[in-house]
Amino acid sequence: ASISKKSISFLRQALGLNELDSIIGSGRYLNKKDLISFPDYKTKKLVYRPFKSLPISYVNSHQNVLNQVLKKDILVHAPYTSFNYILRFLRDAAIDPCVASIQMTIYRLARDSKVVEALLMAAKNGKEVSVVLELTARFDEEANVNWTHILEAEGIHVVHGTPGLKTHAKLIHVVHIKEGKKKMISCLGTGNFNEKTAKIYTDYWLLTANKEITKDVHHIFKFLHANYLTPNLKQVYISPFNNRELIHELIDNEIEFARKGEKASLKFKFNTLSDPDLIGKLYQASQAHVKIKLIVRGACSLIPGIKGISDNIQVISIIDRFLEHTRLFIAHNGGSPRIYISSADIMTRNLNRRVEASCPILDPNIQSELQDNFKILWSDNTKARIIDNKDTNSFKDKQQDKQHRAQVELFRYYQSKL
Repeated sequence: ASISKKSISFLRQALGLNELDSIIGSGRYLNKKDLISFPDYKTKKLVYRPFKSLPISYVNSHQNVLNQVLKKDILVHAPYTSFNYILRFLRDAAIDPCVASIQMTIYRLARDSKVVEALLMAAKNGKEVSVVLELTARFDEEANVNWTHILEAEGIHVVHGTPGLKTHAKLIHVVHIKEGKKKMISCLGTGNFNEKTAKIYTDYWLLTANKEITKDVHHIFKFLHANYLTPNLKQVYISPFNNRELIHELIDNEIEFARKGEKASLKFKFNTLSDPDLIGKLYQASQAHVKIKLIVRGACSLIPGIKGISDNIQVISIIDRFLEHTRLFIAHNGGSPRIYISSADIMTRNLNRRVEASCPILDPNIQSELQDNFKILWSDNTKARIIDNKDTNSFKDKQQDKQHRAQVELFRYYQSKL
């Protein structure tokens, strides 16, 4: 703010600015993107102690992950359970002689990506590999251009998504052919296939060989490669086609249960809630006496606790060591829960102008795990703030017999399963 007139004159000349161009002095640092690569000063008191992810209790660490998925759905919940299961899945696909092809969406990769290493290995082993790589991933545009050159140099087919739609869905699709029998295996997630962010972001990835889900993922990739082919899906919902309709359907069903005098509840978790249409639907559900619990880490345009409008809606935000990035939808559905994980936040851009995928969780054990996850997160009274109609953002009441810190308790939850 105290920059001299001489310095301003120099900047005008150097940057080719005329007298009509605005120059605004500021006392703050504006380019916060630089903080992403903040230097490590090796000062222990400024950083958390190292965190080691856990193995998944029902996955044999000595066996081929691909073969295990053919028998049972697997849920990876980073950083609590290790992202290495996704890397192993890709590596197993790369070397398995029965794997014919691998398709994948890429949005943001680690700098020295082991994901790319696995794809290059697959191509060298004669697999048909194709990648939908989003060039307009914010902050990663240049890196993704470079990855395009590296992948194409090894004969991997790279497409850059759908004109006018940013591809933000997190998908892998593997075709496995053994003794003439064709099987498909898919991975659908809430976060990027990035081993670096998987250590500091919370995310889900479902590995499944469910016939309807994998067929849906196959059709999504057909659409991404040939945009005139509108996908006809049975289980998976995608933006811009029907993700909005999924959330409408979940809310409307609970409204119907409530009107019949039955228990009705919605438990949603996402990063942002700003879409006016769906906020209106949640208000409508509240007025029908549906009990709604929302965990919204970032911007929340819904106002809870307004008498007669949103008094059946509670909202909290959790900010802790790991960036809360999972998107989770749980509808009570008369006691037979409908549960989805999604790459989409409840924002107009994510529902109308992006390719996003919401995947149903059909395995009863994984359904139970996700409901436990939500319960643990909701019980947080250490790092959780209450979003209310007064905009105070106060911490939840800590004056209880026991303090609950959800991210610590989630680690213990997965540890107890071992």
